[in-house]
Amino acid sequence: KWVKVYSNGDSIFVEDNGTGLTSKQFDKFVKAHIEENSKNEIGLGLSISNAIFKEHGFSISCEKSEEQGTLIKINTKN
Repeated sequence: KWVKVYSNGDSIFVEDNGTGLTSKQFDKFVKAHIEENSKNEIGLGLSISNAIFKEHGFSISCEKSEEQGTLIKINTKN
């Protein structure tokens, strides 16, 4: 497993080679909630991170990367 963090212009990228997360799944996971008594518990970390990015005027998007992992793009330009 690996994680890469890099920048290009006004964007920061976080990429991994895990199972991958689609933009639809990402939209679901950025909502703050925790499922009790579930094998697929979802925490608050992604939701809190997303709120901080938005507070600073950044936008964030997610897609499955070419290497079947996840590619998250954080645009830092307001």
